[in-house]
Amino acid sequence: MRPPVVERRAYRTGGEEDGPLSSNCRYPAMLIVAEHAPPGSMGTTILTGHRDTHFRFLQRLKAGDELLLTAKNQQVHRYRVSSATVVDVASAAIRQDRDAPQLALVTCYPFDAISPGGPLRYVVMAEEETL
Repeated sequence: MRPPVVERRAYRTGGEEDGPLSSNCRYPAMLIVAEHAPPGSMGTTILTGHRDTHFRFLQRLKAGDELLLTAKNQQVHRYRVSSATVVDVASAAIRQDRDAPQLALVTCYPFDAISPGGPLRYVVMAEEETL
């Protein structure tokens, strides 16, 4: 995935079979949620990542920014950010019954929290555009 302005390489994994992305990390640094729509298909592709490493750039995204996501098959998908919100995990849900492809990027919030695992998540939503 490439965020605007600063090119950044983000890694993806489907779980432990793909190997962790950081040798000093107990969990994969970025995870594609299994019950989601694959990139480019109808519905919502959901990616989760660590707030203080791979997804730190999310705090700089704003509506209208472009994101490029390279799928496992090397096909590039272009998305336009539509919103960024803070939600509580106890009461929030990401709709997946969409009739158009969209992307949800999810990380813990706040970005500068001292202890991890709080109840808040930062969610960036983006709509897919034709390349």
